[in-house]
Amino acid sequence: MKILISEKLEKKVQELAKEKYDYKFSIDTAILLLNQLCYGTNNKDSIDESGFVSLCSEILIKTIGKNYNKYLELFEVNSIIDKINYCTDCNTCNKFRIRDNWIEDNEVIEFEITNWSCLKKIKNNNIIMVSVTKKYHHLWKWFNSDKFKLNSKTALKELKSLGLSREKFNVNQNSIFKFTNNQKWFTMNNKSDKRLHNNLTNMKSEIRKHLIYDGEKLINIDISNSQLYMLLHLLNIISKSSDENSTTYIILEHYSVPLCNKEIERFQNLVLNGTFYIELGQKLIKEKGKNGVYEVRKYSKKYKSMISEHQDDPKKLMKGITFGVLFSNNKSQSPEKKWFKKEFPTIMNLIEEIKKEDHTKLALLLQNIEAHAVLDIATKNIHKYDKSIPMFTIHDSIMTIKKHVGTVKRIFEESLLEMTGFTPKLKID
Repeated sequence: MKILISEKLEKKVQELAKEKYDYKFSIDTAILLLNQLCYGTNNKDSIDESGFVSLCSEILIKTIGKNYNKYLELFEVNSIIDKINYCTDCNTCNKFRIRDNWIEDNEVIEFEITNWSCLKKIKNNNIIMVSVTKKYHHLWKWFNSDKFKLNSKTALKELKSLGLSREKFNVNQNSIFKFTNNQKWFTMNNKSDKRLHNNLTNMKSEIRKHLIYDGEKLINIDISNSQLYMLLHLLNIISKSSDENSTTYIILEHYSVPLCNKEIERFQNLVLNGTFYIELGQKLIKEKGKNGVYEVRKYSKKYKSMISEHQDDPKKLMKGITFGVLFSNNKSQSPEKKWFKKEFPTIMNLIEEIKKEDHTKLALLLQNIEAHAVLDIATKNIHKYDKSIPMFTIHDSIMTIKKHVGTVKRIFEESLLEMTGFTPKLKID
């Protein structure tokens, strides 16, 4: 099995292999670890803006072996990597970064892993969960087909034109490499988001444009403002939870926060009309902005300090604020959150109640609803209607070939309407 590595790093490892150690040094293991430090894991968010990769001991033992620390110490001594120790208060793992001189302006080569132990670890890292392939066989059969391909040449050419940072370029280059070399994963965490995770879900949209099935380009159909649409459904579930005859596929605690019907009606109209971000953004700029511009104060991980961002695009402004309202910790208060609470007081009270013990809870609830809607209802209804329709999902969207777009869109919309009672806005890319 092949993996990517900087040619300069590969030569350095060959040099290190000539030295004597108090453990059995493996070239394959060393290069496999350096590959992860450079490209991250299957999780696209494992590399931060500064190029540091978060790898906890549990991940390292699983992907490298129990003596991973020996290799890391060796890399530090030889000035190959930098390290930031874990932070208990911040709940972060150890972070590592390969120094620029080892990878900048240096040719990347394909290294053949032959060590059976390393091959086993690579296979385990690229998980294909049998239980998931069985449950969603109507999706797996297309994903695993030889007809499902990526034009790596055109994808890499476009990737080079995007002007990405070195870290982001490396991650996406590795994503292309893994897919074209049939290093696939198809998995789900039933204890958290219940989403289907595979090579596509951490692949940049510009790369996905170069996917083909049986020689045909794929067209994406997604739910506009999916998180808001799912939140609307969640509000509807909770408002009717007192009805003993009502049933739902997720277990919700009883929330005592009263909801205002007029408030929900306004929220519903904004979401279903597709004007939520624009209308509210315009209102915020008019009320709190100056000369058509709104100043947002936010924390920058890159600069490790608060910075000001001037925003005159109401949609972009409100989208960022809304995600902060939905997914940030309740302790994190801002002028924008207070303004949102004045607009939707009872909805905001409910959001804060849900996140009171764990601020990630609302995100997981919405992801659970989304996964159920797309995976368990829409795609199964499409497959039931016509088993010859190829389908590939990316969380809130379904991809298919051109001749099936009309059918997929229609059944997708009907499925969501039947589940939520609200007609969604679907967008075709």
